[in-house]
Amino acid sequence: MILPARYLRGASDNELAQHYARCPEGRTACHDQVLAELQRRDVRQERREAVEERRRIRCQANQRTRQFRRDEVERLWLEADAGTKGNMLNRRGKEAGAEERYLFVGPESRARKYASERLLNCWRPTRGRLRRISRAASRGWVTTVMGRGAG
Repeated sequence: MILPARYLRGASDNELAQHYARCPEGRTACHDQVLAELQRRDVRQERREAVEERRRIRCQANQRTRQFRRDEVERLWLEADAGTKGNMLNRRGKEAGAEERYLFVGPESRARKYASERLLNCWRPTRGRLRRISRAASRGWVTTVMGRGAG
C-alpha cells in the first residue's frame, strides 16, 4: 500500500519500519517509497550537520580574529605607552574623558583629534595605529596601520 507524503513525513522511523515490513512482496513501490523517505531524511540530516559545521568553523575563525585584534591593540598600546612615556592624550582628549586605548580602535578621526603630539609622532615613523584587522591579517597576511600602507 502506498502512503500519502503527508503521512510519510510525519511518521517516525519505527512506523516506517513497520510499514516496510507490512508491504506485500510483489509491491516494490511500497518498499521504494519507504526507502526514499528514509534517504530523504538522511540527506536532510547530513545537510544540517554540514551547515552546523560551517557555522562552527566560521565562529572559531571570528574568535581567532577578535583575539588577534585584541592582542595587536594591546601590543601597539604598550609600544605607544613606552614611546610617549604615558602621555597619549592631548588637552581635548583629557577634557573629553577619552580612554587611551580607544585611540587605537575605532575611527581614525577620533584618534587624530585626541592623540597627543608625542603619540602622533610615535605612529608616524615605523609603528602605526591599528585601523582595521581583517581575517587575512589574523592569518598573518596583511596589517593596516595609520600612516603606512599594507605591510
